[in-house]
Amino acid sequence: VDKGLGVSLVMRYLDLYIEKAVLIGDGENDEDMFLNPGFKIALANATQKLKRLANQVTTKPSTEGVREVLEKLKA
Repeated sequence: VDKGLGVSLVMRYLDLYIEKAVLIGDGENDEDMFLNPGFKIALANATQKLKRLANQVTTKPSTEGVREVLEKLKA
């Protein structure tokens, strides 16, 4: 099972719309997850392929990039 299938199954189990999900990733192991519908955000330190799949790329890497996303979601 990959992250793409896992996220899809969890969203269905929780009766949530994956199209409304915000997916955040940075590595090769996140590529399958980014094939799901939803808004995809690659962290600044993400692989180039993930950045191409993303709707948005953060300006900061790693934890700081996640914080950047959370601050925007709070606003």
